[in-house]
Amino acid sequence: MVTQEEFDRQFGEPAAALRQRIEYQRMELAYTFGKSVRAARESRGWSVPGLARRARVSRAEIAAIEAGRSLPAAVTERVAATVGVRAPGVLGDSP
Repeated sequence: MVTQEEFDRQFGEPAAALRQRIEYQRMELAYTFGKSVRAARESRGWSVPGLARRARVSRAEIAAIEAGRSLPAAVTERVAATVGVRAPGVLGDSP
């Protein structure tokens, strides 16, 4: 297996630009997902604690999702299923 340092030495700037592009896309997915969760929650008249209770996750996790931060896939999938939105497949960090 090639280490990150070896890869960077071999491919240099193109690799760094690709990593930045991938990170930007991941952040954009997290932001869009968070907006969708908030809109779905508010349309149902649910509070953050109410959604957290229904999805069996913490209030902090709901707040983090709605703020556009990434969480483990298990959390995002549970919240998505509870509010009826599609969970992005590559959004969650590995547990």
